[in-house]
Amino acid sequence: MKKIIILLAFFLNTNLILFGQTTVNIKLELSTMSKEIPSVSTPILFYKDIDKYKGIEFTMDSLWVGRVVLNREQYWFDQSKLHDSLNQYYLDRLSEFDIDIQKLSNVPLKTYIPVLIKIKNGKKIMIVDSNNNHDFSDDDVNIFTFKTNKLFLDNYENSNTFRVNYEKLLDNKIKSLYLDIKIKPLDPAYKYQNKVDSIRAVYFKPFSYLQGNLTLESENFVISISKNSRIGFTDKPNYFTYSVVPENHKIQYFDWVKFNQKFKIKKYILQIVEFSAENQTVSITIRPATNTDFGWNIGDYIPENILNEYFPSDYKKKNLNIANFWGSWCSSCIQEIPDIIKLNKNNLELINLVNIACENNQEGINKAKEIVANKKMDWKQVYTTVDGVNSLNKLLNVTTFPTIIVFDHRGMIISREVGLGNIDTIKEKLKLN
Repeated sequence: MKKIIILLAFFLNTNLILFGQTTVNIKLELSTMSKEIPSVSTPILFYKDIDKYKGIEFTMDSLWVGRVVLNREQYWFDQSKLHDSLNQYYLDRLSEFDIDIQKLSNVPLKTYIPVLIKIKNGKKIMIVDSNNNHDFSDDDVNIFTFKTNKLFLDNYENSNTFRVNYEKLLDNKIKSLYLDIKIKPLDPAYKYQNKVDSIRAVYFKPFSYLQGNLTLESENFVISISKNSRIGFTDKPNYFTYSVVPENHKIQYFDWVKFNQKFKIKKYILQIVEFSAENQTVSITIRPATNTDFGWNIGDYIPENILNEYFPSDYKKKNLNIANFWGSWCSSCIQEIPDIIKLNKNNLELINLVNIACENNQEGINKAKEIVANKKMDWKQVYTTVDGVNSLNKLLNVTTFPTIIVFDHRGMIISREVGLGNIDTIKEKLKLN
């Protein structure tokens, strides 16, 4: 086995050509955020300036565009010069916080990210314009239920992280910066007297990471280690989650992995094998993927023999095939059963649906069968154990439930959604009923 150990600075661009398994030690740096950005979730003022944006289905009584403000002082300064109804409000903020406007740009900067908020059928739909092009049609749809505050927060934990760009004047030069954030549908810490205001407000939380760079065969990757706000960075690697993604790739929920978990990035299999918070280094083993490593990412193909085992030949008859991974032990999975039944009933001509129950033992499988019978889920059902070596959840790297994976008639994965509410996201993305 060939072993190469290389130290990489955060900015170093070292190119590795892999022939066998390689171990790389990567130097990390703490990503920093602007002091103006709150370290907790914050509601942002909402605006009805919808005519400035594209990609919106107009329902004016339930539609708002909010703003995630990333450079607060510059934002206040820019808004204070508009001479509109909020002009005095922003002048007061500049005075209250004793802002030195001589250190701000006289030219308006990109200081916020628009967020579309839509209320529809008991759901809060949020779309982050992360590329700041004022067009929501090319951004991901996030859907949250209104049933309880707890469900709101559960949904938030399973939501995607967004990399957003903004500008700031530093050393008399306008610089482009970025930040990773998660949006939240609600934050109980903010007590609005008007419930409507609390629903249509935008909440978000910025994240800081230890990060480093790696280049493999002329492709740039970013390694991130998430910071646990309760304990800070320690030398206990199991406290953290890790991601290694191509540069400029928008991190999805399933891109985050645990310590020692193998994962696939394009044509490579990677594994975090050591992490030192004290030295701010991480060790990663990397090897080329083989034909037995498949189906983990959007764009991957699932081998035909696997598809024939779980879907027979049905997957070739319709363009959309949906694998719903659930379990009798999973309360979120049970809660969304009415939605999965409705999805199947309303789209019989468009989709093939397979339920894959992932249970801990035979007793769990028996319980899953009872649920299927009681709920009259009369489409194809598969029963397996979570730890089965050849079970589909293992082969496709499904570690969180519920998870939905959609693939086309060729077997190529075209969507992957995790957590409660993913059925609504699939329907929105794929235009299903």
